[in-house]
Amino acid sequence: MSEEGETMNKKETKIEHLFCTDEAHISKESVILSKEPKVIRVHGEEVKGWIIKIEVPATDGLVPLTYTRTEEVE
Repeated sequence: MSEEGETMNKKETKIEHLFCTDEAHISKESVILSKEPKVIRVHGEEVKGWIIKIEVPATDGLVPLTYTRTEEVE
């Protein structure tokens, strides 16, 4: 198989770094690459969690660059 064919079959991904306190909201398509304990301050209170590095599909959470307005503007 040519390099071009291999690239086309490869799933595009992106890497994200997040602070989280619960892994329940990470999509099933995501792969956790690293997880480090972290404590941050929010409004003077300590919040314990992790800085996680995840690999996600590039189309996960895709935001369109165009928006078609359907309602009338008065």
